[in-house]
Amino acid sequence: MKKFFYTFFVMLSLAGAVFICLKFVNWSTQNPVFNLQDVTINGNRLLHNDEILKLIEIKQGANIANIDLRILKDAIEAHPYIESAQISRRFPSSLWINVVERTPVAFINSTKLYAVDQSGVLLPLLQSVELSDLPIITGINGFLEVPGRQINSDFLLGAIELIHATRIVNSNFYQSLSEVNYDQKKGFIVYFNDATFPALFGFNDYFDKAQKLWAFILQIRREQRYEILRHVDLRFQEQVVAQFNSPPAKTTVAISKEQHKNEVKKF
Repeated sequence: MKKFFYTFFVMLSLAGAVFICLKFVNWSTQNPVFNLQDVTINGNRLLHNDEILKLIEIKQGANIANIDLRILKDAIEAHPYIESAQISRRFPSSLWINVVERTPVAFINSTKLYAVDQSGVLLPLLQSVELSDLPIITGINGFLEVPGRQINSDFLLGAIELIHATRIVNSNFYQSLSEVNYDQKKGFIVYFNDATFPALFGFNDYFDKAQKLWAFILQIRREQRYEILRHVDLRFQEQVVAQFNSPPAKTTVAISKEQHKNEVKKF
């Protein structure tokens, strides 16, 4: 008998709890206290708040308990410049949106001009997004141009890897890049904003070559020969082959891994 009453009491309690929950849900979805009054957006540096709000099209005064957060998340993440989004309710009347944007690291010149992020995701150029001082990738064509999708070109991903290597070596090194051109015979050729010489990187080992080149540039600047540098070839192991506009016309400089570190520390 005691077991019966205990079971009955538990079932009655559960039924009461379910009833209260249903009543609360019904009350909250109709009570004007929970009508949307404010949307807070965090994490956006490139896209304006108004652009993100247009993606979700929430009407002011909509009950936040009735808003499907998954639909809003999918709508925001469909934008090419949004890598991820998290949305939460802040009772009684607010929504919080936290976004992670894709950061452009270079332009890519194909059938039209695009930007790309570090993962190789293609980004359209938008009037509302101001991009400047980014290197441009040239000489690569024939890849599928779908904004918001990763590029299906090993050559283009190689160019992005090279650019990323310069950022790791030194931020000033990256900021000095003007163009990364792909040549079918020579590989990648890098040009700079403050110089006229090309630097031949070839087809691989971009990080090691970036270290070699940066150490060499620091050395040549101390020698005050940077302005007369005509050509740099990094395709030879443990050395930099350089040509200058005045004697000596050609110089081969051996750059060891230890010297890479010492030169960077000096800078």
